[in-house]
Amino acid sequence: MNVGSIDPDKPIVRSQHILTAQGHAFIEFGIELSKMMQLTNEETIDFYRGKKNHYMEYSLKSL
Repeated sequence: MNVGSIDPDKPIVRSQHILTAQGHAFIEFGIELSKMMQLTNEETIDFYRGKKNHYMEYSLKSL
């Protein structure tokens, strides 16, 4: 990827220590930032993506 180029098909873009995202990708941005800072694990990532999040799963079933 060239510096300054934008790929509209990617919701988040990381280049070394720089991270940017489209507005709708705020969850993936947060997850990627946590990974960069080594502050997360797979269980936490699954939770924020809605997997193994019992409250979210229950809410979706009631729709």
